Amino acid sequence: MERRQSPADIGAKNKATQLMSNAEKKIIYICKRCGSDQITFDATAYWDVEKQDFVLTSTQDASWCGGCDGEASVDEVEVEEKDFAEITA
Repeated sequence: MERRQSPADIGAKNKATQLMSNAEKKIIYICKRCGSDQITFDATAYWDVEKQDFVLTSTQDASWCGGCDGEASVDEVEVEEKDFAEITA
């Protein structure tokens, strides 16, 4: 006899599906002023001695646009998979 799924099981499965969908979603940040995608964000990282690399611990909302060389107000735009390959080429 098959075990019925509990609400917790269903919730965990839904969350896993949602996380997979978010991982597959491609986005790009665009400067509202000039339309550039040359956006950088402030972040906090620590040095991992074992990995010999920085590990990102958080990102902040502050952003900078390399296109207009100033503080940026950005739009988050979802990009189709076919267009994403062209943008990142």
